[in-house]
Amino acid sequence: MIVDPMCGSATLLIEAALLKLRIAPGLFRTSYPFEEWMDYDSAAWEVVLEQAREAELEPSRVLEENSFLGNDLHPAAVELARENVSRAGLSEVISISEGDIEDLHIPDRVSVVLSNPPWGLRLADEDGEAWKKLGLFLKQNARGGDAYLICGNGEATKELRMRADSKRPVRLGNVDCRLLKYHVLKAKDSAR
Repeated sequence: MIVDPMCGSATLLIEAALLKLRIAPGLFRTSYPFEEWMDYDSAAWEVVLEQAREAELEPSRVLEENSFLGNDLHPAAVELARENVSRAGLSEVISISEGDIEDLHIPDRVSVVLSNPPWGLRLADEDGEAWKKLGLFLKQNARGGDAYLICGNGEATKELRMRADSKRPVRLGNVDCRLLKYHVLKAKDSAR
């Protein structure tokens, strides 16, 4: 199961599901600016579109129902996330819930967590509470899995109390960020 416990508009979950289903970016669009170019070849473009459609995988053959779970504390974000998931045609594989991350019940083992938690620019998190809760969520629900988190404030991540396996620079608009990968360790063997 792939989870974004602070999903906002569900962009990361939608992109992950589209990738898993081999659905080409922008395939939902009805028009493209390049179609106005003088040397645009509509026949060639139709061939490309058909190849992209043929490469798609049927969700029911690849994914279990609700293989992706999103959650957010804010009702407006949850409403937007559900609208986006529906518009992307992914309602059968992405489920969105509303509530605090502390109350999020995960029915299956979480293998991957994707998230862009608050780090001070988009949403305030002055005391690092969101990151503390995220760290607890990972340790309770994602043991043995991996977490991929976007952050534009290195200080915020300290509240996870985990060490990143990798840090890749990414740019979100005009903000330098990092895509951080964490492997969430399994619980220590209680027999030791």
